[in-house]
Amino acid sequence: MSRLTHVVALLLLALGGVLAAPAVVAAQEFVIEEAPEAAPEESGWSGRLSLSGNFSLTHNNRVVGQSDGTTIALGTNVNGRLSFARNGHSLRNTLRASQTFSRTPTIPELVKTADELRIESLYLYHFPEVDWIGPFTRAQLNTALFHGFDVRPDDVAYSLDGDTVAIDDRIRLTNALRPLTLRESVGAFVRPSNDPMIRSMLRLGVGARQVFADGQLVVADDEETPDIIELAELRSFNQIGAEAVLEATGEFEGGNVTYSIEAETLIPFYNSLANDDRSAIDLANVEVAATLSFRLVTWASLDYQFRAARIPALVEDWQVSNNLLLSLSWAAGFGEE
Repeated sequence: MSRLTHVVALLLLALGGVLAAPAVVAAQEFVIEEAPEAAPEESGWSGRLSLSGNFSLTHNNRVVGQSDGTTIALGTNVNGRLSFARNGHSLRNTLRASQTFSRTPTIPELVKTADELRIESLYLYHFPEVDWIGPFTRAQLNTALFHGFDVRPDDVAYSLDGDTVAIDDRIRLTNALRPLTLRESVGAFVRPSNDPMIRSMLRLGVGARQVFADGQLVVADDEETPDIIELAELRSFNQIGAEAVLEATGEFEGGNVTYSIEAETLIPFYNSLANDDRSAIDLANVEVAATLSFRLVTWASLDYQFRAARIPALVEDWQVSNNLLLSLSWAAGFGEE
């Protein structure tokens, strides 16, 4: 018998006792069945690794509104998970790496258009009587694998702090593994729903963030100077603050349609940047990621990916990306998923 059934039965029993006056209504007896013995908890290691690739090819010749030539996009995705669960302890390690390169008639070479590496370790402890709530701790690394460039069809003047630093058709903006962000957090989690259609988790606690970005550049172009591409230099910083993370995943149509949503915010009460008098709300970090996947066959799917981030201490503006991919994939796993 579930906890909800126990609670309803006890409420009915109490209500019956209050209303059971001898001359008004006969007392009713409720028999609460003893809860069956819980099934043995599944425990041990489990893991899953999936590899996918996507490719698109477009060729135009005298098409109105399009440049003549061939457009190619190549992408890869690696997703891995290694988990352990026993006696209320749960450890989830995840790896995600994705890269996309594109070649267009305007820029006839492969240029990086997406690059992400994310490694996360999340520990949860489920209380024996209420396994949907408990403490957690998390560590995460986010970065890019390859150098990042700004590439133009023709030579332009690149300017940094008012000085021209290059006249070229490209400039390196970021190095490999930069910017690099480390995150640590500790607090409590609650799991409102564990249904296949919606598995959700809310985590609240204290979070710390270290961003290593000194010497890296970002395009901060001024439209009033079309012949000059303005650049801005990024700065490293540390933050500590109140953190909230909401995760939700689910599936429909027998697993042929799946989705995932992750929203995270950190409101810092400590910020290491000097001469930054912005309030904690002004410096609040907000990140949202969502994926919707339609499985066409066992080895192919149509995927839509959305990502938006606002990290004012790094870049004031929202960073937004949208991707629609036809992915060919392979996956293997072991243990209980």
